[in-house]
Amino acid sequence: EGYRRVAGNLDPSTLLSISHLGTLYLDQSRYEEAEPLLREAVEGNRQVLGVDCRETLDSIGNLGGLLFITGRRDEAEPLLRECLSGNRSLHGDQHPSTTTSINNLASFLGSQGKYEEAESLFIECLDAASSVRGRTHPEVLAILGNLGRVLEGQGKYDEAEPVVREAFEGQLKKLGDGHPGTLSDMNSL
Repeated sequence: EGYRRVAGNLDPSTLLSISHLGTLYLDQSRYEEAEPLLREAVEGNRQVLGVDCRETLDSIGNLGGLLFITGRRDEAEPLLRECLSGNRSLHGDQHPSTTTSINNLASFLGSQGKYEEAESLFIECLDAASSVRGRTHPEVLAILGNLGRVLEGQGKYDEAEPVVREAFEGQLKKLGDGHPGTLSDMNSL
């Protein structure tokens, strides 16, 4: 509220604070409180900063994620696609923001049973993230696990097993046996 009073609703500092608060609520599963803030951040950032700005793309991706989590998939998909397209244009294919956007869209598509497109995106994401971060980075291992689950969803069990095993063993070594990612991959084996 302080930024609103001093700088106004459309000041970039105000919009950043709104976006951060909305993201905090999203991370805390306080979806009803997060949504109006994230919508305000998206609208304000589009108006003030334009669509080819990191802050705008971050708020678009966060709103898309919230809509996905809360079951409003028809609203989520275009935002997730817009976020990916914008990050590709702004950062290129191997930037962490782009690979995060690819992973988020692929996860969404997998949850919708659109396995072929999800698989293709996960493979692209895995290649890009691995080349920058290395194959044993925790985010890369999470992408591996996601790819494995999409392969399982298609009944490609022979392809899925070594992928999920690599993700599980890597996460076990890097994150320990109590980490949610490790447990998820263990469950998939």
